[in-house]
Amino acid sequence: RIFFMENTLSEDIDYTTRVFLAEPKILFTHSPYYYYNVDQGDSLMDKPTLRRIRETLNVISISIEKLRQSSFSYGDLMIARFQFEYIMNLARTPELGQPNRTEALGLFGNQREVLKGSADPVVRMLAGMINLFGVRTCSGMLYKVKMLRRWIRGNRKEG
Repeated sequence: RIFFMENTLSEDIDYTTRVFLAEPKILFTHSPYYYYNVDQGDSLMDKPTLRRIRETLNVISISIEKLRQSSFSYGDLMIARFQFEYIMNLARTPELGQPNRTEALGLFGNQREVLKGSADPVVRMLAGMINLFGVRTCSGMLYKVKMLRRWIRGNRKEG
């Protein structure tokens, strides 16, 4: 009785959360079973849109709240992963044109609530930076780090 959300993007986040909360006897493994292939140019993951960011942040926020209200033993781990994904969406906002960029940055107004109490030290550090420098400044910094990582990866492939 678990279904994907209809007419929304990032529905896999909600679906995964619902599955884990419905069946708490789950084993986590660090083995990757699939990869998101980015930097292909034609992937939905490569083309940020206001709709994608809005719906992803909404689904992440809802999933985090569900996990916080549950007694799921891996809840803190899942919350931390979703919080990291939430922050990574902030790095996508500079790729949007105006006025979509301004509207997208406004979607991060609940970031203190979403990012509070993270089990991940990287998320705690990034949340502190966002609180200190603000959403707009951190979106630019995260975007530059993302582009630097892509450049380094691209140069490794060529070399």
